[in-house]
Amino acid sequence: MEFLATDPEVPALSDNSVWADGLLVFYEIFRYLEEAMSRLRHTPIGLLNIEGLDRTEAFEKDLTFYLGNDWKKTYAPRESVVQYLIHLKKLEQSDPNMLMAYIYHLYMGLLSGGQILRKKMTLMQKIPFYGPITEDGNAVTDFGDFPIAKLKRELKDAMNFVADNLDEETKEKLISESKTVFVLNNTIIKSVKRTAAAMIPKLSTNNSVVFTKEASDASSLCPIEAFTTPVARTLSISGSRQQVAVIYTVPDGSCDIVQEAAERFINTAKLKISKAPWIRISEKNPGVVKRECISMHVGQAGVQIGNACWELYCLEHGIESDGSVPPDKVLGDTDNCFNTFFYETDCGRMVPRAIMVDLEPTVSTAVVEPYNAVLSTHTTLSNSDCAFIVDNEAIYNICRRKLGIERPSYAHLNRLISQVVSSITASLRFDGALNVDLTEFQTNLVPYPRIHFPLATYSPVVSIDRCVHEGLSVAEITAECFEPCNQMVKCNPQNGKYMACCLLYRGDVVPKDVNAAIATMKTRAGIRFVDWCPTGFKVGINYQPPTVVPGGDLARVQRAVSMLSNTTAISEAWSRLNNKFDLMFNKRAFVHWYLGEGMEEEEFAEAREDLAALERDYEEVDIDSDALSTALAADEF
Repeated sequence: MEFLATDPEVPALSDNSVWADGLLVFYEIFRYLEEAMSRLRHTPIGLLNIEGLDRTEAFEKDLTFYLGNDWKKTYAPRESVVQYLIHLKKLEQSDPNMLMAYIYHLYMGLLSGGQILRKKMTLMQKIPFYGPITEDGNAVTDFGDFPIAKLKRELKDAMNFVADNLDEETKEKLISESKTVFVLNNTIIKSVKRTAAAMIPKLSTNNSVVFTKEASDASSLCPIEAFTTPVARTLSISGSRQQVAVIYTVPDGSCDIVQEAAERFINTAKLKISKAPWIRISEKNPGVVKRECISMHVGQAGVQIGNACWELYCLEHGIESDGSVPPDKVLGDTDNCFNTFFYETDCGRMVPRAIMVDLEPTVSTAVVEPYNAVLSTHTTLSNSDCAFIVDNEAIYNICRRKLGIERPSYAHLNRLISQVVSSITASLRFDGALNVDLTEFQTNLVPYPRIHFPLATYSPVVSIDRCVHEGLSVAEITAECFEPCNQMVKCNPQNGKYMACCLLYRGDVVPKDVNAAIATMKTRAGIRFVDWCPTGFKVGINYQPPTVVPGGDLARVQRAVSMLSNTTAISEAWSRLNNKFDLMFNKRAFVHWYLGEGMEEEEFAEAREDLAALERDYEEVDIDSDALSTALAADEF
């Protein structure tokens, strides 16, 4: 069943619904803590009540904006929030000092990650789909005339001052309670409604949404579930802002029941229905929806990398260069997901699901690379959820050192990059013990919206003549991923901290060996994680061994691993890029070529400012983690 409605106020299709629900779950927590600081103002906890930090009124202002003036009349804390409050009350009665862990974590979160979220919300309000630009609804993250840096410094100083006067037993308890803060916060965050639905506009280009749900009992179906339950899955995106599409696959003979449910939803939600027929029903037998991905390759580098990727995909799936499939390759038996990337024509040819865009057929000398890198990063900050970074210079050095190629070409670089891309997409195409879906990368690698630039690493990179001499065990290839010289961006992760790592194994790999390898990595002094991410690792294991291009420089191996890691060390790369940009832009060198293509000089300044802010964002994550360690580590109390 499909229905179309034309109400621009459908709450589940914008981030505002998630933001408002998130405000609701934290409102009671902040209100309780602020009341507790007032009650305990004559104790050490009172020192943490920094002027300008109070958020209760700001929460209520935002909730009134999103939910209306009467929101308190129908509001009741959900069970997870109630349990959180009960725990806080017990602490206040038994050991009030433990409340400091909650005060420090939550307010520092608003002053750090909250500011990144504020930038994201402000940006989303500028997009036409989300209505007119407004500053309303962002009061919680707006500290007015109180500088963020000053508030953070005062809170850290107050925490350290109080901690210096605590006994050792209390310090240990406070460290332990900090872990409970993390658990309780996660519990109430998971209760936020319609998270999946609200994420969908980020995936769309023209902001209409299509869902699907399968059920054997049609009477249990209601269209509103597509907006509120995890069973809804995005299938495709098309249409205009006013159009909301929900698709159900239902058993034969169930159309009347579903139509009644749809009508109830429309009436309940008070949607403004267009004059055109809004319900179109078709009875279908439930079936498996196959995922289809379209790859877009833009510019010289994009097209050349795309060529390398499709060359590798064809080899992996046994598809010839002309799209034909040899008789001895029976795709349906062993590779039932080949159509994720390929479309089979009526004549049996496999056509890549790809779009390639390039206006210049020749290879650039990359003189203006700093401009292009800054401008493209500025664009991906606003228009992508996750961007994996590679650096020509770093990959060039890997090819020279690992493969013994004296003068690597773009073909050598691109074939190495294609191995990483293939590993990222392997879970869509082949079976495995622990497959990692594409959507999981963002969930596990992006702690804040702007911090979405993971580094890529691939191992083993070994030439044919050296293959027999290299150690290629799971432990050895895992260790190689953490070596600075193997990073595909020129930076040293040992100078920063990891926020998350995703290890994607292929071939002859078993979970036991992976667990042992990761345990060994955690003991290394040079591998540091931020304190607020206790797990750190996401693992994928795919049974399909890596494929190599015949006549290429990479040796065929039985196992390989790609690591995607979000680390604060990438700020080194941003800093180096910003410096190169400044050297040219201060002289306005080559700028006239861009102006001749229709750009304006202000766009350069805006992109440079945005990248400087990104560099600071990564540095703040590192600094905040260090401050948290200083405040909560036992040897500092």
